[in-house]
Amino acid sequence: MTWPGQRLWIPYVGLVSKLPRDHYDPSDPHKGRPAVVVKVMQTERACMVVTRTTEVGVVRPYDIVHQIDLSVGCDHQGWWQVRRDYRVLFSAFDDEDVEIYQTLDNDTLTQVLRAYEERR
Repeated sequence: MTWPGQRLWIPYVGLVSKLPRDHYDPSDPHKGRPAVVVKVMQTERACMVVTRTTEVGVVRPYDIVHQIDLSVGCDHQGWWQVRRDYRVLFSAFDDEDVEIYQTLDNDTLTQVLRAYEERR
């Protein structure tokens, strides 16, 4: 929670965090997924994120493969699901159940952002 007079923390493009599903898609069958910020909308105090999956049968166009990288919460090879994006309020990142990881590596982030722009 941001108290009056305190500055709101703003997530940045490339930030990876594990978000509880209530912040991006309450109907998601998983409790939470790693998500990467692909767009920041300061006036709306929100950002757009895409989540990842490790389910092999779900890969579709605009899904970007990633390797195992524990620094961003990816303990299995999987795919960033760029075809699905979610609007998340900045305040969601203050939730005590959110795990903040490092920034996505440049190569993968470039691929994710390119696919995000193409599908729009």
